[in-house]
Amino acid sequence: MNIAFKYPVQPTPKGEIAFINEDVAIKQSIASILLTPKGTRFMLENYGSNIQLLTFEQNDEILQSLLSYFIAESIQEWEKRIQVLNIEFTVVDESQIEIIIYYNKIKTNVIDTYIYPFYKEIKY
Repeated sequence: MNIAFKYPVQPTPKGEIAFINEDVAIKQSIASILLTPKGTRFMLENYGSNIQLLTFEQNDEILQSLLSYFIAESIQEWEKRIQVLNIEFTVVDESQIEIIIYYNKIKTNVIDTYIYPFYKEIKY
């Protein structure tokens, strides 16, 4: 099993650098990609996704199709350890959609999921 730095990098109670296993690292990577709007990362302008552009769109099948496209495109470009198999949507209410991303870990050929909450309004 591979290990990676915990993100953000932080020390353990013993003062050592915290590490995580590859499964957690992949999930952190997916979250980082989806939470970062394209064009906002210094020196890496294309990093991230365009899903934030859809925040104020109508909650319908067109929105889900665009979300699916933007998510698959950005993960395929930036997370080479996995292959996206399917993306499903569960409408929680008018302002929230749960996005379930099914992916295959290429190295081990194990299928896993990541659930991303997409909010159509600011949540505090």
